[in-house]
Amino acid sequence: MKKIIYYIIILIIFTGCISRKHISSSQDSNIKSVIENKQLNVLYRGIENYLTIHVPNSDSIQVSGTGVKKKNENNYSVTPSVGISMEITVTGFFKGKKSIDKREFRILHLDKPFTSIGNRIEQITLSKEKLADSRIKFFIPQLVINLPNVEKFQYQINNEKPAINYGEEFNESAKEKIFKMKSGDYMIIDELSFNTEFQNSCLKEVTKLTVYIK
Repeated sequence: MKKIIYYIIILIIFTGCISRKHISSSQDSNIKSVIENKQLNVLYRGIENYLTIHVPNSDSIQVSGTGVKKKNENNYSVTPSVGISMEITVTGFFKGKKSIDKREFRILHLDKPFTSIGNRIEQITLSKEKLADSRIKFFIPQLVINLPNVEKFQYQINNEKPAINYGEEFNESAKEKIFKMKSGDYMIIDELSFNTEFQNSCLKEVTKLTVYIK
């Protein structure tokens, strides 16, 4: 019984000596802009990067930086072309006063994109059923933002004449050809294209995907 009481006392003393995390709150008088960017402080060269920018409680804001364009309320875009970094300046106006906040972003060069099925690239093996139900996508390993859907692509079965498929899924004509393929046959998929602003970017040249049938 004495041992039990002794251990309880030791436990109480030990618990009382453990340092406790002090939580405090303070109000910062400096007004900071809020820049929402899915890829954090990174901008990708050659494609349109989208930013949501606002300054809390401001009457209006002004955003400046090389290539920065206003899309609509609080939404901006920038397409970096040169350099390894760029600065964006956000000015907030408050009833005759203003605050200026500057943010620096790294600029990364995009590697050549791959044609992919489920982020699988270059040479893969699928069943006819899996291939027919596939979605064709661009894939860039270091890219963390979602790219638009593929508008069209080219496919070639064995040594047949290449054909164009619109959309990211195979149309019925393409599916009929796929289901006629035999084990060991292959399909080459390339010449992918986006719609919208990505047409004139560095993503026009894409590495082909070769799919072999099980």
